[in-house]
Amino acid sequence: MYEVVEPGVPAPEGPFIQDGRFPDGTPVDRSEGWGPLISAPPPPMYGTASDGPIRYVPVVRDGVVVGYLWALLAGDAADFEPRKAAGVKGEIAAALWKTWLSDIYAEDVSSLESLGRCKASAGHPLSGVVGADAEEREPPNVQALRKTAQR
Repeated sequence: MYEVVEPGVPAPEGPFIQDGRFPDGTPVDRSEGWGPLISAPPPPMYGTASDGPIRYVPVVRDGVVVGYLWALLAGDAADFEPRKAAGVKGEIAAALWKTWLSDIYAEDVSSLESLGRCKASAGHPLSGVVGADAEEREPPNVQALRKTAQR
């Protein structure tokens, strides 16, 4: 099998799992532990907390609001707030939108401009879309939006 996968690379000696452990020392039986854990730093991102006024737009998937993209009006904070009633669809959308926000942040784009870029985005079948005609709202702070997202 090694010859098919990696022609010219010799197969390692012995079985892949020896003495109940993978080559990195991770036990096959997870009740004995998980082996070496690897930690990676989080990607660069806009701030996600704010006391000031924000602007937000709804994100819709299959005709249902799954969450809200928001940006701080004066500062550098932006995030996606999943809607509780959307359940797993909202959580999946959140993961995708947060990844895109991180990518936009890496381009040194202001948080308000990131909201505009997301609004113009075609989205993804799992993330939902904002839509060019989405109504923008400006609550006094992100806590007010989080209350809205709990519905």
